[in-house]
Amino acid sequence: MKNKLIRILLVEDEEIIALQQKRSLENEGYVVLHFHDGESAVEYCKTHATDVDLILMDIDLGEGIDGTETAIQVLKTQEIPIIFVSSHSEKEFVEKTDSIPNYGYVIKGSGSFVIEAAIKMALKLSTAIKEKNQINHKLSATLDALPDLIFEVGLSGTYYDFHTPRNDLLYISPDEILGKNISDVLPKAAAETGMKAILEASTSGSSIGHQIELEVPAGPRWFELSVVRKKDSDGEEPKFIVVSRDITINKLAEKKITRLNHAYTALTHCNQAIVHSKTRQDLFDQICQNLVTNGEMTTAWIGIIDEFTGRIEPKAHSGKGSEWLKEITLTNQLQHPFGLGTIGNSIRNQEGFFCQDMSADPSFSDWREHSKTYQWSSVAGVPLVEGGRVIGVLLVFSSERNAYDDDIKNLLNEMAADIGYALDNFTLNQSKEAAEIFIRTLTDILPSMLGYWTVELKCRFANKAYIDWFGKNPDEIIGVGIEEVLGEVLFQKNESYIKQVLLGIPQTFERTIVKPNGKIGYTLAQYIPDLRNGIVIGFIALVTDISVEKLSEIAQHKAEHLSRATLDALSAHIAILDEESRVIYVNQAWKDFADTNQLHSANYSIGMNYIEICSSTEGPFAEESESFLKSLQDVMDGKLEDFSLEYQCHSPIEKRWFVARITKFKGDGPVRIVVAHENITKRKLAEFGLIENEAKFKTILEHIVDSVIIIDIEGNIRMANESTVNMFGYGLRELTGKNIKILMPTPFREEHDTYLSNYHSTGIKKIIGKGREISALKKNGEVFPIDLSVSEWMFEGEKFFTGIVKDITYKKSMESHLKQSQKLEALGQISGGIAHDFNNILAILMGNLELIARKIPIEDLKVRSKIDASLRAVDRGSQLTKKLLSFARKQAFSPQIFDLNEVIRDNEEMLARVIGKEIEIQVETSAEPLLVSLDKNELQNVILNLAINARDAMDHAGTLTLRTERSNKFFDPENNIPSENEKLFAELTILDTGSGIPEEIKEKIFEPFFTTKAKDKGTGLGLSLTYGFMKQSDGFIKVYSELGKGTCFKLFFPLTEDMLSSNEKKVIEKEDARDNTKNKNFTVLLVDDELPMLKIAAYILTDLGYQIFTAASSLEAMEQLRIHKIDLIITDIIMPGETNGIALAKFVQTNYPQLKIILSSGFPGHLHEKESADLRSFTFIEKPYRIKEFEQKVWEKLYDKI
Repeated sequence: MKNKLIRILLVEDEEIIALQQKRSLENEGYVVLHFHDGESAVEYCKTHATDVDLILMDIDLGEGIDGTETAIQVLKTQEIPIIFVSSHSEKEFVEKTDSIPNYGYVIKGSGSFVIEAAIKMALKLSTAIKEKNQINHKLSATLDALPDLIFEVGLSGTYYDFHTPRNDLLYISPDEILGKNISDVLPKAAAETGMKAILEASTSGSSIGHQIELEVPAGPRWFELSVVRKKDSDGEEPKFIVVSRDITINKLAEKKITRLNHAYTALTHCNQAIVHSKTRQDLFDQICQNLVTNGEMTTAWIGIIDEFTGRIEPKAHSGKGSEWLKEITLTNQLQHPFGLGTIGNSIRNQEGFFCQDMSADPSFSDWREHSKTYQWSSVAGVPLVEGGRVIGVLLVFSSERNAYDDDIKNLLNEMAADIGYALDNFTLNQSKEAAEIFIRTLTDILPSMLGYWTVELKCRFANKAYIDWFGKNPDEIIGVGIEEVLGEVLFQKNESYIKQVLLGIPQTFERTIVKPNGKIGYTLAQYIPDLRNGIVIGFIALVTDISVEKLSEIAQHKAEHLSRATLDALSAHIAILDEESRVIYVNQAWKDFADTNQLHSANYSIGMNYIEICSSTEGPFAEESESFLKSLQDVMDGKLEDFSLEYQCHSPIEKRWFVARITKFKGDGPVRIVVAHENITKRKLAEFGLIENEAKFKTILEHIVDSVIIIDIEGNIRMANESTVNMFGYGLRELTGKNIKILMPTPFREEHDTYLSNYHSTGIKKIIGKGREISALKKNGEVFPIDLSVSEWMFEGEKFFTGIVKDITYKKSMESHLKQSQKLEALGQISGGIAHDFNNILAILMGNLELIARKIPIEDLKVRSKIDASLRAVDRGSQLTKKLLSFARKQAFSPQIFDLNEVIRDNEEMLARVIGKEIEIQVETSAEPLLVSLDKNELQNVILNLAINARDAMDHAGTLTLRTERSNKFFDPENNIPSENEKLFAELTILDTGSGIPEEIKEKIFEPFFTTKAKDKGTGLGLSLTYGFMKQSDGFIKVYSELGKGTCFKLFFPLTEDMLSSNEKKVIEKEDARDNTKNKNFTVLLVDDELPMLKIAAYILTDLGYQIFTAASSLEAMEQLRIHKIDLIITDIIMPGETNGIALAKFVQTNYPQLKIILSSGFPGHLHEKESADLRSFTFIEKPYRIKEFEQKVWEKLYDKI
């Protein structure tokens, strides 16, 4: 029977021979399929080739194609081992099969032993060929993964074989390599290096480290050769394996480092030149010489733009070809032919240019002959900037192509920036000298006296204005003391101000001076301290002639009388404040108000401090007064131009309202503030009526839960409530004035204008006055379902529409979840039905197998092993059924005591298959057993569900860790605090390295139907069922997560102590050794609608000595109870008719209370809640069960052990 999985296709046209061969092969355990003709065999192999392991092919098949043609057509579809079977032994028949891949030629009549031997040999040979092909495929894949070129070369340099991952790395075409010599394929220098390496390997066995440079299709490349000598074959030329590794990146990196070192050296010397150069020309010469000498550039050249001609004139140069550069014409003028090139464009655009290959760049075509002469391969040009504009260019030439990578570019740009800084300093020094001349000229034309005095009161600077006021030139004043300049009388008047300014306090004061011509002048003097690090080293004296202003002031006094008369005529209460908030004027209305309201005249008259009076306000208006004073101060400080405030000022006999306005005087005079209070009582009383009505409307509008939107005839939003803001995400200001279409997705947005137009022209209402479900659009782009109802109304001749919008997202979601729940419920019903029937079948199989096993001699190990294998298969089927019921949520919660560590280890392989090999699984179990009382199947489903969630979160790549440990103290896991409850927990941690759970949804993950997965990718039930399982198991679950790092679920299960140790169990088992001779005293009634199951149970118990009666339904059982005295009834739960096993058991409890009951079923999950509770009050055994289990349960029940 060991060949039972080998499938043979027999092609034989003679029926008798075919039957004999088929029977013979099937006796050996083969699965044989027979075809009479070749055409049928070919058609079958086209669709079932993988179902055939070997073909026995008759050559002569009568009519139709013969066996050889059949074999040819079959092998086009699949490589299947073929053995030709023929009655012909002639040479021409045998040779006919030579061109066809086959595994033997057997003469008919040779006997079944010969055919079976040929079959075994063919199968072994086929397996060996397949394994060889797999090895060759792996070797080829390994070579393809290597980046190196691999050659097999003879001692003479002849190529025998090669392998390359990229043809563009080969110096010549792949088709031209084999058979050629290295000297014929590679350039001379490279060929000599290669032969040198081969000769070294010929003597020492290997050679490494030889480098060659080649121009291949992929571009210039450096390769490093490693050569190993192959084991010599007798009489053959020694051969070598040459590995050619592309080291271009390394070589380029070496060159880059060298270039960078030179560039940094050049930059350092450039900075030194900037510091030490005295002139521009000196700087330019040192820069060019430094780039050639230290930067190892071929040539360096600096040109400056002539502002009038636009020509770039050479200013400095060094290196090869610099004399030729002096002769060419370079310009930045767009209209000039020599300004259209790369250099001209670079200067105009203020951007550097870098040509990595002058021979290939068409813009340098006129330079190519000279570039060859002077060994210029690449060139860089960076603009020189002074004062923010381009004034020239620095050209740098290199003998290497691709000499300017990003780092070199940055260094050249940095060098150009440093040169620009130096040029700016040259200009700054020149500007400083010019500035001193300019300041002297400027101050001399000022009409004000400007002087600088040291702390010793000696003059250091004075302008020409001193001649007019004191009759002395600046040269006569510089170095002279201030008392001598001012005179004794004027000095004494100013002395106090001089002392203050020398303390660092600026001084401003007015003074009258008699000029040398005898005229009196009015001046404004300002003494400004010169502070250095907080110390006064002198002061500036600025004295301005204000004679004109003083005369104007006199005229102003006259104008004030007219202003006062005007202000007194106004009804507003007006006061004018100075810069210190003192009242310097009040009009007549102000005075009258104070008298009428009996206000103290001292507090409300001229001279009072207005801020102090307002600050003394107490009671309900104190806060308002504080705001008013802050705004007054802001107007005085210039932060506000003006300010107004309405406020209450009720008298005992009437309510009054005023508006206060604060305004600052315009102009350059002293600070003056106008404060005006105007009575607005009549206006306020009118406004209050309007506001009251508007407030009522707004209160109603804002308390409506649904969105309310009012639009005009054009569809523009005129008003919306707060619910609209919450629903759509726009602010009220964002919505007001916008068209309602911003809240509509496609296609409603496009249809809206057409609907309004049709309504205006026809008056036909489609949605007005009706409800309609449509989609709406939030500010964030989210489209959601709404229920919309619209009404229209008129106001002051204008038509408006009011829309009531209800968000029905939750309603739609619940409808979807209801459909999903109904689908799951239907799936559960189907699964339950399958489980019941399948468990009954398994129970029958298990019972019969165990009964057969009892009849097989103990020494017949071969048959017993097959029976044991079948029983294990039945056990696997039973476990499969339990998992199916658990998936459909129909498995009854059946806790059992087991070690949590074992479950984790047993499920590791299954988890690896489910989540994929890309994810690494780490299992860390506790060193000590963790005994828990749980439903094992439900626990496995919880672990599987959390693992799948982790896989999705890690995007199929990461690490999944499962860890078990014993809690080291009594605590309450739900609150994570110590507890007086003496209950220890086993902790199961499931940790992933995925994307993590956002904090805002962490609280929702255990809610039914909540999921973040795409549609049709998840039901949202996994974690809610996990949470329910933990509660059902008296456990807790906690979740910890961090975005971008992963998620950790911790499951806490109460530990349970096994009531009996293994030694105690053995003692009890010994004490409970059964004496079956007493069994004949008991009568058992078996009830089951499955007759095969009924017979098996009856056979088992009869064999134990019990008296047995059977019944195929509850009604038959009741009849048997009436007739016979029964000690124990064993009934199936699911049976036809109105009375199931639970109902029968309750009938027995009521009418035969002394009778013992055992219930049995392959699926009790269909029971109602009450029946499930009743089931737990009876002894129950689940199908399929082992005979020993069944015998033990019956014995315990009858002998009152349970």
